[in-house]
Amino acid sequence: RLSANHLHQILCVDSRGLLRAHAHHDNSRSVAFNLAEVLVLGARTRLEDISDELVQVAVEVLHSNMKDEEIAARCLEVLSRCAAEEHHIFTVVDMVILEELRSIGDEHRNKLHVSEWLLALLNSLAKHSPGTCDDLVNVGCLAVPFFALEAMPSVRSIALSASRCAKVILAETDKGFRQVAKLQGAVLLFDALMCHAGDTEVVHSIIAALAVCGQSSVLRSQLIDPEVRETWSILKAILRVAAESSGHDADVFAWTATAIGALSSGAEELRAKMDRELFEAIAQRIWSSGGIEYADSLLAQGATHDLKHERWVDEKGAEAPRVNPKSFHAVRMHA
Repeated sequence: RLSANHLHQILCVDSRGLLRAHAHHDNSRSVAFNLAEVLVLGARTRLEDISDELVQVAVEVLHSNMKDEEIAARCLEVLSRCAAEEHHIFTVVDMVILEELRSIGDEHRNKLHVSEWLLALLNSLAKHSPGTCDDLVNVGCLAVPFFALEAMPSVRSIALSASRCAKVILAETDKGFRQVAKLQGAVLLFDALMCHAGDTEVVHSIIAALAVCGQSSVLRSQLIDPEVRETWSILKAILRVAAESSGHDADVFAWTATAIGALSSGAEELRAKMDRELFEAIAQRIWSSGGIEYADSLLAQGATHDLKHERWVDEKGAEAPRVNPKSFHAVRMHA
């Protein structure tokens, strides 16, 4: 065990020594593990002491030990915690080898802690450095959240972080839709939604990801096919799951209207079969005046909305501050 002062001394005074230790013993698993332990302890308790040199140590230890579950999980946690901080994000972007993240996601797709921290890292890279999204898609990192979803669909943390990661990347770049389609991404998201019905936070995240997927004809066809009888039941199932959660967070329903609109684009006749009565009842419960009109505007423009934002409205239904193609307040004024 290290005292707080001893840890501070190692991180701030002896950081170059950590680099040298790894360079001299790069084939030693025990040295790599102990380096990762020191770094992860620092990232958890003294993140302000993690310098660019220490980020480099984490990257190099990860590079040498990608197949080692314990070491990889610790290094990814360090990088993820650093990437979530504004003053570290570009250091991480510059140092991390994106192709290796894809390989780690494939190698450890059914390893919970590796997947959790890898998804958190990818989410931070995409969210705080949007220009990185094209690079993530180009090297195949968009596959990582779907690897994890396929392997662990019922694990709450995986469903939440994988859907968030997929939504952020797909909303920032239109290059990834075919990559996701090859992995049956829309189907994996829908299956995860059914696993977590009743969990408002997870439902919110997955439905937002489905809304973005619905903007791609190749992805929405994985769930909705006007030529297939009963395909409308998918829309009905999404609405019913949302009905349970929208009482806790009104934005769940706003994203549901967007998702149903996107998924049914080109097959608008299916919307009449989704339980219109329930749709209107939820809208009226959240927004008594003008609510149906607002929900219908989200429904009508689901396939064309810019979906980079995290929320349409706050938990109570008041519009979140953002540029909205057709604002709720404007609809209410008109009504």
